[in-house]
Amino acid sequence: MVNTMQKKSSFKSRLGHILFWSVISAAFIGPGTVTTAASAGAGYGLSLGWALIFSALGCFILQEATARLTIASGLSLSQTFMFGRFGVVGAVVFGCMAYEAGNLLGAYSGIALVWDAPQWLIVLLLGGSAAILLWGQRAASLARTLGFLVMVLGLAFLVLAFQSPIPFSENTSQLLHPSFPFGAELLLVSLVGTTIVPYNIFLGSGLSEGRRNIPDMRLGLAVSIGLGGVFSLAIMVVGAHLDGPLTFPALATELETSWGLAGRYLLGLGLLVAGFTSTLTAPMAAGLAVKSALPQRNLSRGKRYYRNTWLLVLLVGMVVGSLEVKIVPAIILAQAFNGFVLPLVVAFLSWAVNQPKLMGEHLTRPLGNAGLTLVLGVSFWLGLHNLISALDKALETKMSTAPNTGWMVLTMAILLSLGTTFYNMENRRKEKRVKM
Repeated sequence: MVNTMQKKSSFKSRLGHILFWSVISAAFIGPGTVTTAASAGAGYGLSLGWALIFSALGCFILQEATARLTIASGLSLSQTFMFGRFGVVGAVVFGCMAYEAGNLLGAYSGIALVWDAPQWLIVLLLGGSAAILLWGQRAASLARTLGFLVMVLGLAFLVLAFQSPIPFSENTSQLLHPSFPFGAELLLVSLVGTTIVPYNIFLGSGLSEGRRNIPDMRLGLAVSIGLGGVFSLAIMVVGAHLDGPLTFPALATELETSWGLAGRYLLGLGLLVAGFTSTLTAPMAAGLAVKSALPQRNLSRGKRYYRNTWLLVLLVGMVVGSLEVKIVPAIILAQAFNGFVLPLVVAFLSWAVNQPKLMGEHLTRPLGNAGLTLVLGVSFWLGLHNLISALDKALETKMSTAPNTGWMVLTMAILLSLGTTFYNMENRRKEKRVKM
C-alpha cells in the first residue's frame, strides 16, 4: 500500500515537472511555428523535418544549460552577464513587443475560421483574457496552465496528422537524413530560428529561480521539448496535405473537404491555442528578463517591473493588432536585434556554464560542451543570416543572394563557434589552476 502511494506521488510529481516546463514548448510553438512548419510541409513534404528535430535538440541543450546555471549559482542569466546586461534585456523586450501583435493575430486567425467576428473585438477579448491570467497567477501555476494548453494544441494537430493519407513509412528516413532542397534556404532558417530565440532562454532562466532539483528539471525539459518537437512535426504533416501555397482558409477548406467539419474546427483550435499561449509567454518572458536583471535585493521593485513590463508588451500587441497597423518594419528591426542578441546570449551562456565559481560541482561536461558548440555555430549562422536579410530589406540590397554568401556565412559561423569554445575552455583551465 505504501509503495503504491509512493509510486502515485512520484508519478504526480514528475507529471507536475513536465507540465511546468511545458511553458518552454508553449513559447516556441506559436503562430510563427505553425506557419513555418505548415509552409515547409506544403512545399517540401517531410524533407525538412530533420531541421525541426535538430531545433528541438538545440532548444533542450540551451534550456538545460540555462536552468542548470540558475539552479547552481542562484543567479539569473541576466545577473551573470558581465557587460551590456540592460542592453541585451532591452533588445529581448523589444523583440517580444514586435511579435506580440502577431501572436494575437495568430490566435484570431484560428477563431476566424469558424466565427466571423470583428478583428478588434477578438483581439480585445484575447488580450483581456491574457491580462487576467498574467495578473492573477504566479509563474509556476501559469506555467502549468500553459503546459495544459500546449498539450491541447498538440493533440489537435496530432489528430489531424494521423488522419493524413501521407505514407509515413516512405518519409520517415527523411527525418534522419538532412537534405537541402533548392529554394528551401529561407524555410530552413525560419524552422530553426522560430525555436531557438533569445527570449525563450531568459524565460527558462526566470522559471528556474528557486528550484533545486536538476534531474527533475532535465526530465521536465526533455519530455516537454520532445513533445513540442513531435507537435511541430504533426503541424508539418498537416501542411503537407495542402497543394499549393499555404493560407489558413485554404488549408481549412481542404481539411473540411477530406475530413468533414471536424478538420476545420481542429485547425481553428490549434491556431487559437498556438497564438494564445505565445500571447501569454512573450509578455511573461519580457517581464522575467527585466525582473531578473535587477539586483537580488530589489525584490519589491522587481515584482513591479515584471508587472509593468508584461503589461506594456501586451498593450502594444493589442493596439497594433486592433488597428491592423503594418508591423513588417518592426519585425524587420526585431529580426536584426535577434541576429545580434542570440549569438551573444549563447556565447555568454557557454562561457558561464564552464566557470567553476558559478557552477561548482555542476560544471558542463565534454559532451555538453560539444552540444553547446554545435548550437553556438547555428546561432552565429542564424544571427549573421538574419542580419544580412534585415539589411537587405531595410536598404533594398541583395547581399543575401550574392554568390558564395551562404558559404561565407557558414564559414564565419564555424570559426566563431570554435574560437568561442576554445576561449571558454582556456578560461576554465585557468580557473582550475588558480583554485588548486
